[in-house]
Amino acid sequence: VVATALAVPYATGLWDPTATAEYPNIPDDTWQAVTHIPDSTGLDTLVWDFAEGDGVMYVAGSFAEVREGGGKATTSQPYLAAFDLETGDWMRSFRPKLDGTVYTIEVAANGSRLYAGGEFSGGLTALNPVTGAVDTSFEATVAGSGLPLVQDIELSGNDLYIGGAFSSLRDG
Repeated sequence: VVATALAVPYATGLWDPTATAEYPNIPDDTWQAVTHIPDSTGLDTLVWDFAEGDGVMYVAGSFAEVREGGGKATTSQPYLAAFDLETGDWMRSFRPKLDGTVYTIEVAANGSRLYAGGEFSGGLTALNPVTGAVDTSFEATVAGSGLPLVQDIELSGNDLYIGGAFSSLRDG
């Protein structure tokens, strides 16, 4: 069973089912984040965070795939995906490669980076906001006894604050 976690225009307030005439540019078949693997809560899909930057809505969670609305075929895109804020279309050019759940995301004020934290190798990363490629100039990682967990990221100017379950932070 495939469960829908998100229809971007609805989740972002761009679509109101009682007033669809207000948003004629939003198609009925919007893209969604989905998964086939139930987690420990019994939910089929969890979306943990959203971040908007430069007309893009980034979606983080424990989902495995994205799917075009109307029950169309799914495409593998685990943990982090990007959608066009105006149309709701999945942005195929944004293809990050992470190996675990993403709990928190923040877009840099100048739009040059997308920071992601979660329960994946390194626990913390900076990504190119267009391609999803790892920004190798950002070298900070967190460590702990087991897989580190970053549950929150906040930006204040050039300062990055993180919170979660880890014992140390390493820069480079």
